[in-house]
Amino acid sequence: MSKNWTSIGGIIHCYEHPSDTCLIVRLQQVKEKSEFHDDVLATATEDINGILEKAAASGPHGKRLSFLRTGSGLMLAWTECSDPPVTLESDPAVVRATLGLS
Repeated sequence: MSKNWTSIGGIIHCYEHPSDTCLIVRLQQVKEKSEFHDDVLATATEDINGILEKAAASGPHGKRLSFLRTGSGLMLAWTECSDPPVTLESDPAVVRATLGLS
């Protein structure tokens, strides 16, 4: 499930969206090492996932540790899951209902 993020009042909200800018905090591990993912990278992946799991376990209640894609790279952030915002791009029926239009 792809998610996007937005900041509202200093809180980062992640919601379903095709842009995929709010990512699960876990690096993928390979079944078999290869030329492009060797012993060094396999060990680094394992170590980094351990650090991320420890951080996630000690985070604020109700928050989820996420990677956020930014214009200049990835960053870690405590996020909340929320419903997608209603915008002009939303389903017209949802826009009408949200704004109380007939």
